[in-house]
Amino acid sequence: MDTRTKKEIDSALNACGRNESFSDMLLRLMDEQQLTGPELYKAANVSKSVFSKLTSDRGHTPRKHIALALVLSLELDLKEAKGFLEKAGYALSDYIRSDVIVSYCISEQINDVDEVNSILHAYDLPLLGSRQ
Repeated sequence: MDTRTKKEIDSALNACGRNESFSDMLLRLMDEQQLTGPELYKAANVSKSVFSKLTSDRGHTPRKHIALALVLSLELDLKEAKGFLEKAGYALSDYIRSDVIVSYCISEQINDVDEVNSILHAYDLPLLGSRQ
């Protein structure tokens, strides 16, 4: 690839925010909401070691159940949640029961991971977070 093409591609990536990694976005959202690491990982029911890897390794992306727990704990709306999940390579599906339930909870501002896990448990579905 020639230098001109690389510069143009880099410029296009920067313009659409594609250079922001999942980790970068997580740290930015925490900063915007003035949340500390311990506040977030405890609310998300995520272990300290998993959270540390997410925030220190720019190339690391979480499993979907971790990303969803972070979405809830960050109190993101549905549009923000979809963008956040996209950074980790995931989407909310209308055909996956747990995704439908989580989407409903996000829409209804049910952001407590334990409460959402209770709902998921009632439907015999996998729980969110890493400390189950």
